[in-house]
Amino acid sequence: MNDIQVVLRGNIASDPRFITFDDGNCVTSFRLASTSSWYDRERETWVDRRTTYVSVNCRRILAKSAMQSLHKGHPVVITGRLWERSWTKDDRAGRTLEVEAETVGHDLTFGVSAFTRFPRNRHVGEELAAREGRPVDETDPAAAAVYGAVREIGEPMADVTGFEVLEDGADLDEETVSGGKVSALG
Repeated sequence: MNDIQVVLRGNIASDPRFITFDDGNCVTSFRLASTSSWYDRERETWVDRRTTYVSVNCRRILAKSAMQSLHKGHPVVITGRLWERSWTKDDRAGRTLEVEAETVGHDLTFGVSAFTRFPRNRHVGEELAAREGRPVDETDPAAAAVYGAVREIGEPMADVTGFEVLEDGADLDEETVSGGKVSALG
């Protein structure tokens, strides 16, 4: 069977939802919105076309990373397998486009992002802890590296370039820009 491989670009239109199943598998799902536009020369303005919505499902380790990294409104690029799903609810019926994501990343056209690599042996500790019904030992150096990197940000942190990382929606004031905390690229 040949799957339709796609590359999608758009904004996350819903809060990502993380679900863990009884067998230990997990999924993060969200809606992606993409609106194409064209330039109307007569009116000298950009005109939006209809917005297309696609349901995106991330599974296994991608689900965990997506839940920690993605938020509503983020611009993303997604690769994956596309299919159409029929549905019925009460007296209504319809079709939905769905993508089983293989990769997800922030669209860096609109901002910056920081990356933290998982240690190679991340699955061993997580799987053992899950089988034993206990939380992952965050004092373990390998686990501490991962969980320390994805901690809830309560204070500004520096990325690998040394520039201050601003929270989503933060406005740049003159002091932040002139004080050398943010650098323009180019």
